Amino acid sequence: MHHDHCRLGINHHLIFPGVLQDAHAHERTLYALLCDGFFDVIDMSLPDDAAIRAEEIRMLLACDKRVIYNFPLFCLGSDRFDTCSHEPAVRRATLGEAVKHLDYAASAGADTVTFAAGSYRADRSEEQQLDDFLAYSEQFNDEAKARGITALLEPFDRSIGKNLLLGKADACVAYIEALRARGCENIARMQDMGHIPLIGETFEETLSRCRPFIKHIHLGNCVMRNPQSPYYGDCHPPLGIDGGENDMPELIRFTAALKEIGYLYRGGTNTVTVEMQPYPGANPLTSAKIAAEKFESALHAVFD
Repeated sequence: MHHDHCRLGINHHLIFPGVLQDAHAHERTLYALLCDGFFDVIDMSLPDDAAIRAEEIRMLLACDKRVIYNFPLFCLGSDRFDTCSHEPAVRRATLGEAVKHLDYAASAGADTVTFAAGSYRADRSEEQQLDDFLAYSEQFNDEAKARGITALLEPFDRSIGKNLLLGKADACVAYIEALRARGCENIARMQDMGHIPLIGETFEETLSRCRPFIKHIHLGNCVMRNPQSPYYGDCHPPLGIDGGENDMPELIRFTAALKEIGYLYRGGTNTVTVEMQPYPGANPLTSAKIAAEKFESALHAVFD
């Protein structure tokens, strides 16, 4: 969908729940999304099934949409993979899995990937985990750069969501600055609206602090006050869902903060993606368009 202020996208595997576990459904729903023509950008990952992946790549290269590749969080709960491991062999194995997805991304024409830090471990010092993650990240940066890909760090919380190492704005900025000091120029940051309440920050402070590094935005929601909700934590509920943190007032504030840092402006082409599950009982694409209309209303409220 072409706006006067950005290029608007949709996250494929969240608006169609379950497709990461079913390669055939992944292909079928991606085809439907590409044929629909409403969104201009797709956040997605590619399946390991070689034949289905090849067909999806063919479809993606034939369309005019921008692909932003979302790395699967393959490190979570894994004994084999850990970006913050103190063991070089574990980091090498993790890098090998990451390179596989960098190759997938490049083959689909993506010049941007989103990735995250590994799990925060209370039995090790944060400083040591950061040192190990930086060592991994230097190699990851080299592999991404060799493929013409910019890597965007996605922050996560340590409260009721993914419990990852990096989330707070100051910590993410320090990480990116440390990498840039080592010559890693193609590392930047994406910002998920739905993660900010979970991290315990405000839209304004997060965006202003990270302003120089933000290269992509996710519009989203979270539930953090009702542990009985099926959406409790970082589960990507729809915007405006009962018990959620983000609806129109928050969307307007977030949009205004994006305008303030210069990310959104008239004639702008920066990317903004709706990242959420469908509304209960509603068609996925209809749900995505409802959220897009909310964002359109927020743009009018901020810019008109």
